[in-house]
Amino acid sequence: YRYRRDANENAIDLFKRALELDPNYALAYAGLGDAYGQRVQRFGFLSVWLDSAVVVGKKSIELDPDLAEGHKALGLAYNMMGRFSVGLDYFKKAASLNPNYFPAIANIGSILQSTGKPDEALPWVKKAIAINPSAAVNLNMISELYQSLDDLPRSREYADRAIVLQPDLPTAYFVLAALDALEGKTEESKKRCQQVLSMFPNESAPLAVGGLMYFWLRDFKGATPLLEKELSLTAPESDSYNPLAYIYLRGGRKQEADKFLNQNIAQQHKYIDKGDEGPGSRFSIATSYALQGNDEEALRWFQEAVDRGFIDWRIINGHPAYDRLRTNARFKQLMDDLKSKIDRMRKHAEELDRQ
Repeated sequence: YRYRRDANENAIDLFKRALELDPNYALAYAGLGDAYGQRVQRFGFLSVWLDSAVVVGKKSIELDPDLAEGHKALGLAYNMMGRFSVGLDYFKKAASLNPNYFPAIANIGSILQSTGKPDEALPWVKKAIAINPSAAVNLNMISELYQSLDDLPRSREYADRAIVLQPDLPTAYFVLAALDALEGKTEESKKRCQQVLSMFPNESAPLAVGGLMYFWLRDFKGATPLLEKELSLTAPESDSYNPLAYIYLRGGRKQEADKFLNQNIAQQHKYIDKGDEGPGSRFSIATSYALQGNDEEALRWFQEAVDRGFIDWRIINGHPAYDRLRTNARFKQLMDDLKSKIDRMRKHAEELDRQ
């Protein structure tokens, strides 16, 4: 639960050693499946590790059908595949088997967040925090939810609380960096990114998010080495294809940019073909088409992303790749509708809080 790469690798080693001692130890299979899922979620491993997570997760519940940890491990694997409906069923089963199992309860909120329902996600994550107030990663998830709901003061409050509990939690620093950027505090935002990158100079997730933050801040010189390093660690499943393509196009490197955009579109379609239900892959395809100047396809895929739960109105509003589309009437209408939707969800979240 420290969510550090070295800790994850140590956990995998210990679970494997436990299984050498007892090959029928269901809890060790569940832990191994969870750790494999975390490899993909947090440490840049290729998605093939999710197949391994499913195998050992299924082994755990084959040995013990009532093991909440086994159902949670499977839920995480399917969540990371974008198969949210299957993942949600496993998380709910885990929570029904053990109503105090806070990771499963928080992950119900995580899937609701991924499908564009932050208002519905908040009560679940707050319930997980009520069970275990020391889980910094869940405090940070609440911060992300409030950011999605455009409630920036509450978002900052929960990110600060997460860092107090776990000063080496990278996602909390990046939430604060995004908040600084949204409030026009550019240098403060960069300092937050550098804090994380100094702690984790060779991990793909901080490199990707740090590079994207610099990109969103339009510091393309600062973004380039971070994104290129992330790409070298995670290709072909990299998050850096689109922003690097934009930067290369600005620098006259059209052939390299086109290659990245085509690679990204092909990779995102592979995810969709394997059952990815979420908005992320669709939004990534939309961005690639926007950079290729194919407005019709960009808008079609952006609409699909919105239909699947894309709600990052604040982020897209400043995204460099969408500068050219901002005068497009259809795009403007989509953005207006998205803003109205977020306003409604924020009011609903406030109502749920009162209840």
